[in-house]
Amino acid sequence: MKFALALITIIASCMPIYGQTTVEDWFNKGMNLSNQSKYGDAVVAFDKAIELNPQYADAWRMKGTILNCLGQYDESLEALDKVIEIDPQHAKDWANIGFSLYGQSKYVEAANVYDKATQLDPRLVEAWVGREFAILAISYYPHAMDYYPRASLGSFDRAISLDQDNPLAWIGKRVAYATAESVDNAVKLNPAYATEILSDRSTTLSFQREVFLKKSCSQNPGK
Repeated sequence: MKFALALITIIASCMPIYGQTTVEDWFNKGMNLSNQSKYGDAVVAFDKAIELNPQYADAWRMKGTILNCLGQYDESLEALDKVIEIDPQHAKDWANIGFSLYGQSKYVEAANVYDKATQLDPRLVEAWVGREFAILAISYYPHAMDYYPRASLGSFDRAISLDQDNPLAWIGKRVAYATAESVDNAVKLNPAYATEILSDRSTTLSFQREVFLKKSCSQNPGK
């Protein structure tokens, strides 16, 4: 009898306390907060999930993605590096790292990482778009192309072939090729990019950074 009671006590002690918040609870809470655009609170929830399970790749992934969209690129890289350590074959994670590096103005490193993403998933539109925006940025620096010999302006076309409704790809094509078609399509897909804006400012790196960093995160990062 005493043995049975002791066994019950041990089993009970190993079971979750009623009402205790689990790893999945914290993760789901983070997703809900993210969907409500409460990104700071969402990061806190993902941290709680990570505390309970440091190998929870999805929590690290969402934390890194949100921090990217908050412009906290150093912290984002720390989170995404952990994701890669857990799951190195996830193409979107490499693309997110490329975004962090682009945000830090490390364009050569970003282009190389986006290359990695396209190798893992040749159909990942955001990786092709990010790669080309990084290459465009590299072109503004003297001799920078010496450090990135694979700089070809074909990734926007590749992205458009995969998704004709991607405004970033059309804007990038306007910057790269200055075609009327790309201006028309970019404005049609996103009227915020009026023709005069694309004509007057698209050749500046500051405009390209503004468009790429903001538009890439204009959709809810939790989706």
